[in-house]
Amino acid sequence: MVSPPSIDPLSVYPKVAGVDEALYQVPSTGLSSLQRHDANSCTLARTRRYQVEHIGYQTNQAMDYAPLRNYLDIHLNNAGDPFTENNNQTNTRWIERNVLDYFASLWNAKWPHDWADPETYWGYTLTMGASEGNIHALWNARDYLQGKTDHQDCGHAAAGRESRTMLADDSMQGSSELELVEHSLYPIAFFSEESHYSIAKAAAMINIPTFYQVGVAEFPGQCPLGAKYALKPGEWPREVPSKGGGAGPGSIDGDALCTLVEFFASRKYPVIVVFNYGSTFKGAYDEVEAVGIRLVAILGRHGMLNRAITFGRQRVERQGYWIHVDGALGASYMPFLEMARRNGMTELGADFTFDFRLPFVSSIVTSGHKWMGAPWPCGIFMTRTKLLLMPPSDKADYIGTPDTTLAGSRNGITPLLLWNFISTHPYERQVKTVLRCMELAEYTFQSLTKLQQDIGLDLWVTRSPLSLAVLFKEPKYEIMRTFSLSGMTIYVNGVPRRYCHVYVMESINEEKINRFEDFVRIVVLKNRGAFGSNGIEYDTVTISANSRVIKVPHQMLINGRFVDSVEGKTYETVNPTTEEPICKIAAACAKDVDMAVKAAKDAFEKGEWGKMNARDRGALMYRLADLMEHHKEELATLESVDSGAVYTLALKTHIGFSIDTFRYFAGWCDKIHGQTIPINNARPNQNLCITKKEPIGVCGIVVPWNYPLMMLAWKMAACLAAGNTVVLKPAEVTPLTSLKFAELTVKAGFPPGVVNIIPGKGRLVGQALVDNMDVRKIGFTGSTEVGKQIMKSCAVSNAKKVSLELGGKSPLIIFGDCDLDKAVRQGLQAVFFNKGENCIAAGRLFVERCIHDAFVTRMVEEVKKMKIGDPLDRSTAHGPQNHRAHLEKLLAYCEEGVKEGATLVYGGKRVDRKGFFMEPTIFTNVEDHMMLAREESFGPVMIISIFENGDIDGALRRANSTEYGLASGVFTKDISKALYVSDKLEAGTVFVNTYNKTDVAAPFGGFKQSGFGKDLGEEALHEYLKTKVVTFEY
Repeated sequence: MVSPPSIDPLSVYPKVAGVDEALYQVPSTGLSSLQRHDANSCTLARTRRYQVEHIGYQTNQAMDYAPLRNYLDIHLNNAGDPFTENNNQTNTRWIERNVLDYFASLWNAKWPHDWADPETYWGYTLTMGASEGNIHALWNARDYLQGKTDHQDCGHAAAGRESRTMLADDSMQGSSELELVEHSLYPIAFFSEESHYSIAKAAAMINIPTFYQVGVAEFPGQCPLGAKYALKPGEWPREVPSKGGGAGPGSIDGDALCTLVEFFASRKYPVIVVFNYGSTFKGAYDEVEAVGIRLVAILGRHGMLNRAITFGRQRVERQGYWIHVDGALGASYMPFLEMARRNGMTELGADFTFDFRLPFVSSIVTSGHKWMGAPWPCGIFMTRTKLLLMPPSDKADYIGTPDTTLAGSRNGITPLLLWNFISTHPYERQVKTVLRCMELAEYTFQSLTKLQQDIGLDLWVTRSPLSLAVLFKEPKYEIMRTFSLSGMTIYVNGVPRRYCHVYVMESINEEKINRFEDFVRIVVLKNRGAFGSNGIEYDTVTISANSRVIKVPHQMLINGRFVDSVEGKTYETVNPTTEEPICKIAAACAKDVDMAVKAAKDAFEKGEWGKMNARDRGALMYRLADLMEHHKEELATLESVDSGAVYTLALKTHIGFSIDTFRYFAGWCDKIHGQTIPINNARPNQNLCITKKEPIGVCGIVVPWNYPLMMLAWKMAACLAAGNTVVLKPAEVTPLTSLKFAELTVKAGFPPGVVNIIPGKGRLVGQALVDNMDVRKIGFTGSTEVGKQIMKSCAVSNAKKVSLELGGKSPLIIFGDCDLDKAVRQGLQAVFFNKGENCIAAGRLFVERCIHDAFVTRMVEEVKKMKIGDPLDRSTAHGPQNHRAHLEKLLAYCEEGVKEGATLVYGGKRVDRKGFFMEPTIFTNVEDHMMLAREESFGPVMIISIFENGDIDGALRRANSTEYGLASGVFTKDISKALYVSDKLEAGTVFVNTYNKTDVAAPFGGFKQSGFGKDLGEEALHEYLKTKVVTFEY
């Protein structure tokens, strides 16, 4: 019997941006492998996305713990004391002991641990993080100061079973008989107002009163602190003040602490003092040595260094204090800064000592997920053996080891993680890392200080000495979320301020800081009105698909607003899977084109875009890429619904590649530069000649229907990076992702008019765009026939610059000495990738006779395995063709091939189901004169021709006997042959023993009637730049 939910959980739980939480709801039947794959993919994509920009918490995101993945299917449990063994052999205690020894040495404790030597250390690896260590420290301190049994009191040597039982019984007996007739057994906690919240939580959990609670209850109005700390006479502060209050560095005020401790020590209260060591919000460091020495003197004056107390049936000698160091971050790396200073590598710092060199330090804790970057919270707790309390119970006897730790079961993988870190990070490396982080923290401080000067706004930028944290005024929530910043209210002169911080860890670099600063600069400017309102109002259509409800604009984007066409016309876009209309889209007219071009021209010549710093432009593009990734699943779903793209492919390629493209070109924004050219001087004067790279102005972009968003990204990203404004016409049949993209540009903060999206018919909207006299550049991807017309119109109108990526009939030559398995696998993708609707698809395969039959047999076998179906089905490999007219053209193409005498080996027909589905098709025995050999299908049709054994030049001649030259490929194990063939093939791209391997950094474009100009890579920028020469005489 199980209970149903009282209400839909998704209606009450907080919404997680970019996550479809319905994917994670687990029914009684469990989830299928595909459902789990979708959920896991969503989780990984989201966490990776935010990991990239993670700069706000004390966690290192740079570590590599992949070698430990093999342990994730083994239960490793280190339950019990790490310095004993038990019967459970799936543990890592011996590794844990080595890790503890490492830190004992680093913290100058006496090691190795020895039960017989009370001066040695004792410790264990934490499962919860430093918070667990703080709880253990305060729990141990409380019981120690109350006189409960410790190892030293009972002469514990080997921790035998009988002595453990006796001590546990004795300890419990004493606890029950304790007569609380005086407060000498009541420890009081002292920690600063900057302390991590886990300290206060730990004290409350184990019922340790703070000096504030005791002061208010027992000594009201008697606080020895005064007006110096902004207190009323006799008023008790809730925590020990920090130096300078909220405006100070965050370290504990030693004078205040000593004054408070003296007040209570003189009245015989045992004290627990917690020092912070780089673990606070400000990343401050308490002066453990200097303040600790003062405390010891105070405690000595009042007989609290050693005192005889009675607990139950035993009388023991105990010190009357416990000093704990919360070094969650600092204790992990400050020893290496001390090494650097002692070796003359830095002058930073003076009082480094916080560890067991100081005899009054009782315990230390550090985290494993901060400096060491462990993938989950963990850490190290350490104390002195003479201070360790015996377990309060013998109930853990069945595990064969005393339960001296706070946890029951303990994570046995944590020691492996920490051991992996320390074994791969020698002292020298850690010294260099800490020096680099200190330099970068100062760089961050200086950068944000300059930012607040530049924008004329006090951002409250501050950094405490030696801190890796740089604090500043808390920005908008979108920035907090994007960069995983943490916020906190700090009272400065009694006024509450919301701060956040950047925390410089090993995973942070200058590029991240610059990107963050640039983005903050843009958002600050936008909020002050430079970019106008961030609000966005528009009509939407709702599309329910892929377990999602997606809202998409259906209007044009012109000058930052979504508007209907001047003529009020619309058209329907159709789902190729169902053959049913999806929604109505605004159909632009020539007047709409003129309005969009005017908006783009004004934005370029008069608007903020033309005045913007290049780096700020890049920050906007980075922000846009982040929003695209945030909406990645929505965009991929729209691409599947509108174009028939298989969802899994759309997620990775159509959308993933688009995001990568914008990020790549965002990085180019501030790297575009001219040259200094030596020229002959006009004597007796001298001359200086320089070139400047300048944006062209308004650019028109027309993209095809096979990769709606990716083709947009390939052209627009370079266009915007160069500083241009743009008017884009998406393909008439696939407008949805372009319109969703339009929404994201507004949300990202692009100034009005920089990006304009106008869907409609090519012969009307595209032609008007090409003819417009204010458009200075056209970028087009599409058919050769249309490309020629565009080129002509560009010349006739205003001789505007043009780049064309046109048709192809890409040859793929497969030699007999190839890796046949790979050639079949890659050949399949070369033709059928994205249903064959791929500009670089292998339009004709030339297969050497000696392997031809085997190749064809293997290829047919592989094609038969391809699942044809709904592109949103995760198991689908082959979706519908883009639209009806294209399907009909492909079927006619195959019919003509049969008529001409080519052998139809497989497919060639429409699939018997609803939707524009076509069977993957294979033709063999295709002769050079046939239409199949000359014309591009742009669909799932494999054309195979034979070439004679060893006839390399013959194969090349036939491969090059085409007017197209977009891409090509060769498969052979002979490197000399591969180099020769790649030299001779007349194509813009040659793939060797691979296919379809494009990258944002590699230029892409064709030869001959496949067009000219390049997308992607640095060369793409030059398509959207003009060179100006400036010559000076002096």
